[in-house]
Amino acid sequence: GEHSVVIGGGAPFRAPGAVPAGFCKTVAVGLKGDAGHVYWLAYGIQPDAPWFFPGRAPNNGRNSDGGVGYAAPCPAPGGVAVYTWQVMMLDVVPRLADGFSESAFDAAIAGHVLAEGTLRTKYQRATP
Repeated sequence: GEHSVVIGGGAPFRAPGAVPAGFCKTVAVGLKGDAGHVYWLAYGIQPDAPWFFPGRAPNNGRNSDGGVGYAAPCPAPGGVAVYTWQVMMLDVVPRLADGFSESAFDAAIAGHVLAEGTLRTKYQRATP
């Protein structure tokens, strides 16, 4: 089936269609801003999950705001921000404690990405 990602403010990602059985062990996601700001790093999402919500993954890394898990992007009113969403299918389940760093995540998945997709989005917040 066709695989796609639907993104919205707090809305779930949707991946219609079936991932071939045994193709991957887990799905990982990342959301970053143009300046390298990390809004979300996560893994442990079941490959056959039809939906998953930002911040509700089993294993969440540290965001650039210092918290663990999803930090909703929020550009300045009237400003335009560009965000990059990345979805990766991995052949291993990393063994990282919640709050893992971006560098630990990158090291843990190096050589284990079977497939990935990237979506760059622009968001402009309305001026009050």
